[in-house]
Amino acid sequence: MSQLRIGELAEQTGTSAPTIRYYEEIGLLRAAPRQAGNQRVYGRADVDRLTFIRRCREFDFSIEQVRTLVGLLDNRSSSCLDARDLAAAHLEGGARQDARTAGARRRQRGGFARRR
Repeated sequence: MSQLRIGELAEQTGTSAPTIRYYEEIGLLRAAPRQAGNQRVYGRADVDRLTFIRRCREFDFSIEQVRTLVGLLDNRSSSCLDARDLAAAHLEGGARQDARTAGARRRQRGGFARRR
Protein backbone atom coordinates (compact mmCIF):
# COMPACT_ATOMS: atom_id res chain seq x y z
CA MET A 1 0.00 0.00 0.00
CA SER A 2 1.32 3.41 -0.88
CA GLN A 3 1.09 6.43 1.33
CA LEU A 4 -2.36 7.93 1.73
CA ARG A 5 -3.44 11.50 2.18
CA ILE A 6 -5.97 12.34 4.85
CA GLY A 7 -8.92 12.35 2.43
CA GLU A 8 -7.97 8.91 1.12
CA LEU A 9 -7.63 7.58 4.67
CA ALA A 10 -11.02 9.04 5.55
CA GLU A 11 -12.62 7.39 2.53
CA GLN A 12 -11.04 3.98 3.18
CA THR A 13 -12.06 3.94 6.83
CA GLY A 14 -15.46 5.61 6.71
CA THR A 15 -14.43 8.54 8.88
CA SER A 16 -14.00 12.25 8.21
CA ALA A 17 -10.81 14.27 7.97
CA PRO A 18 -11.77 16.39 11.01
CA THR A 19 -12.30 13.19 13.03
CA ILE A 20 -8.88 11.91 11.98
CA ARG A 21 -7.27 15.18 13.04
CA TYR A 22 -9.13 15.02 16.36
CA TYR A 23 -7.95 11.44 17.02
CA GLU A 24 -4.39 12.59 16.29
CA GLU A 25 -4.80 15.56 18.63
CA ILE A 26 -5.97 13.39 21.54
CA GLY A 27 -3.41 10.67 20.88
CA LEU A 28 -5.61 7.80 19.66
CA LEU A 29 -3.91 7.97 16.29
CA ARG A 30 -0.22 8.73 15.89
CA ALA A 31 0.68 12.15 14.56
CA ALA A 32 1.14 11.58 10.85
CA PRO A 33 4.43 12.42 9.20
CA ARG A 34 4.27 15.22 6.69
CA GLN A 35 5.48 15.35 3.14
CA ALA A 36 6.35 18.32 0.97
CA GLY A 37 3.59 20.89 1.18
CA ASN A 38 2.97 19.91 4.83
CA GLN A 39 0.42 17.23 3.84
CA ARG A 40 -0.14 14.38 6.28
CA VAL A 41 0.63 10.90 4.96
CA TYR A 42 -0.68 7.62 6.33
CA GLY A 43 0.01 3.92 5.79
CA ARG A 44 -1.55 0.50 6.32
CA ALA A 45 -1.08 0.59 10.10
CA ASP A 46 -3.05 3.84 10.24
CA VAL A 47 -5.88 2.32 8.19
CA ASP A 48 -6.02 -0.68 10.54
CA ARG A 49 -5.90 1.41 13.71
CA LEU A 50 -8.48 3.93 12.53
CA THR A 51 -10.80 1.14 11.41
CA PHE A 52 -10.48 -0.40 14.88
CA ILE A 53 -11.23 2.94 16.55
CA ARG A 54 -14.23 3.57 14.32
CA ARG A 55 -15.66 0.12 15.06
CA CYS A 56 -15.23 0.66 18.80
CA ARG A 57 -17.08 3.96 18.53
CA GLU A 58 -19.87 2.27 16.52
CA PHE A 59 -20.36 0.01 19.55
CA ASP A 60 -20.58 3.13 21.75
CA PHE A 61 -17.26 2.67 23.52
CA SER A 62 -16.25 5.97 25.09
CA ILE A 63 -13.08 7.71 23.99
CA GLU A 64 -11.43 6.62 27.26
CA GLN A 65 -12.47 2.99 26.71
CA VAL A 66 -11.08 3.17 23.16
CA ARG A 67 -7.88 4.67 24.55
CA THR A 68 -7.60 1.71 26.95
CA LEU A 69 -8.21 -0.81 24.17
CA VAL A 70 -5.70 0.88 21.87
CA GLY A 71 -3.21 0.88 24.75
CA LEU A 72 -3.73 -2.86 25.15
CA LEU A 73 -3.06 -3.32 21.43
CA ASP A 74 0.13 -1.30 21.68
CA ASN A 75 1.39 -3.16 24.74
CA ARG A 76 2.70 -6.48 23.47
CA SER A 77 2.88 -7.85 27.01
CA SER A 78 -0.81 -7.22 27.74
CA SER A 79 -3.23 -10.11 27.64
CA CYS A 80 -6.05 -10.47 25.13
CA LEU A 81 -8.16 -11.34 28.16
CA ASP A 82 -7.88 -7.74 29.35
CA ALA A 83 -9.41 -6.49 26.10
CA ARG A 84 -12.06 -9.22 26.18
CA ASP A 85 -13.05 -8.35 29.73
CA LEU A 86 -13.32 -4.63 28.97
CA ALA A 87 -15.39 -5.29 25.85
CA ALA A 88 -17.65 -7.80 27.63
CA ALA A 89 -18.31 -5.40 30.50
CA HIS A 90 -19.15 -2.62 28.06
CA LEU A 91 -21.46 -4.77 25.94
CA GLU A 92 -23.24 -6.18 28.99
CA GLY A 93 -23.84 -2.64 30.23
CA GLY A 94 -25.21 -1.73 26.82
CA ALA A 95 -27.58 -4.69 26.85
CA ARG A 96 -28.96 -3.58 30.23
CA GLN A 97 -29.43 -0.06 28.90
CA ASP A 98 -31.18 -1.39 25.77
CA ALA A 99 -33.59 -3.40 27.93
CA ARG A 100 -34.40 -0.33 30.05
CA THR A 101 -34.93 1.78 26.94
CA ALA A 102 -37.18 -0.86 25.34
CA GLY A 103 -39.23 -1.10 28.54
CA ALA A 104 -39.67 2.67 28.66
CA ARG A 105 -40.81 2.71 25.03
CA ARG A 106 -43.38 -0.02 25.67
CA ARG A 107 -44.72 1.89 28.65
CA GLN A 108 -45.01 5.07 26.57
CA ARG A 109 -46.98 3.17 23.91
CA GLY A 110 -49.17 1.50 26.50
CA GLY A 111 -47.60 -1.90 25.86
CA PHE A 112 -48.01 -3.03 29.46
CA ALA A 113 -51.50 -3.77 30.72
CA ARG A 114 -52.42 -2.00 33.92
CA ARG A 115 -53.15 -4.15 36.94
CA ARG A 116 -56.43 -3.65 38.70
